[in-house]
Amino acid sequence: MGLGALVVLGSIFIRSDWGSVLLGVSGVSLIWGSTELKEQAIRAELGWFPFDENKIHPPLKGIISKWKAPHL
Repeated sequence: MGLGALVVLGSIFIRSDWGSVLLGVSGVSLIWGSTELKEQAIRAELGWFPFDENKIHPPLKGIISKWKAPHL
């Protein structure tokens, strides 16, 4: 999430319109993705979506599972 915030802030200083937009969208995607992974895990635990045994887990799964969900 912190990296996403830095990328969004960095997009402010880019002079090219397209470069700034692409960097800003990339930063927002990083922020959204970092919160969504935990919320998806909570929805699966609630039984809304069953766990998939064949799923490929994200890198740093152990660290991500310790994060507190921002909202739900």
